Amino acid sequence: MAKHDNIDLVNQAKRIIKTVSIPPQPKVVMELKRELGLDPDYGRIAQLVGGDTALCAMILKVAHSPMFGAERFDTIDGATQKVLSSLVPDTLYNIIVDISLKRRAGTLVNKLDGFYSHSEVVAKSCAYLAEKTGLVSSDVAYMTGLFHDCAIPVLAEKFDNYMDIAGAAMGLVPAKSLSGEQKSIIGIEGDMFNTDHCVVGYLFARMWGVSKSISDVILYHHYVDINIHKDKTTKDLAAILLLSEFLCLFYDNVNNDAYQNIEQWASFNNKVIVHLNIDIQDIVDMKDDVMEF
Repeated sequence: MAKHDNIDLVNQAKRIIKTVSIPPQPKVVMELKRELGLDPDYGRIAQLVGGDTALCAMILKVAHSPMFGAERFDTIDGATQKVLSSLVPDTLYNIIVDISLKRRAGTLVNKLDGFYSHSEVVAKSCAYLAEKTGLVSSDVAYMTGLFHDCAIPVLAEKFDNYMDIAGAAMGLVPAKSLSGEQKSIIGIEGDMFNTDHCVVGYLFARMWGVSKSISDVILYHHYVDINIHKDKTTKDLAAILLLSEFLCLFYDNVNNDAYQNIEQWASFNNKVIVHLNIDIQDIVDMKDDVMEF
């Protein structure tokens, strides 16, 4: 697969802006990001989200999940501020963005064969691997997993026939693509739409104020050569995302012929293995942990 260079990215971006409606970052997300500074005002934050009963209910539900484990409250009234203040600011921001992305995908999620559940479990896996390796913040890793395929609903909404290849876009790059035996999903998307979900996802993430490190990972998340990235944090996140997507194949229990076994995946992703300082047995153990999500 050819690397997206700057000229290619600019040209594709121009076409995307003209033909694809990338949703702007919701106002509540932008305002929340401003409020979650060095000294968050949780009263003000509660006001921001308090006017949206459905959003409050979703925050309560997500915050009480095992993933975040906030103190439990039974009602929305009088509890919103306490729930919000019980969460680490970055975690709270992740929850709001998570909910906003799910709302953005809307009814299209049901048509995308588990798109959102896939993104969510990859995000959880990324957070788990971040804690396991100690390379990056689990919140940053979670955001990387959550956003990595964010372009898929946008492209599915724009192109009627995108549904035909959406599953491949959410899957791994097969060994046959890496060996040159068949065209990759990026090549297929390029032929069909003059763009691909990695470039659109990069632009989506930048429009939503996601960091450059995460956005760059999204742009190249179907590339196994993590040395594309010179920044250490970006390379850490890229390696974590590639392993997370592989581990989530077992969680999703999907029929995927991308790789025959863990050893074959490891042989094609040796740079990931070396960078994360892990071995085959580590991957087996991690797979078992992810299966318990």
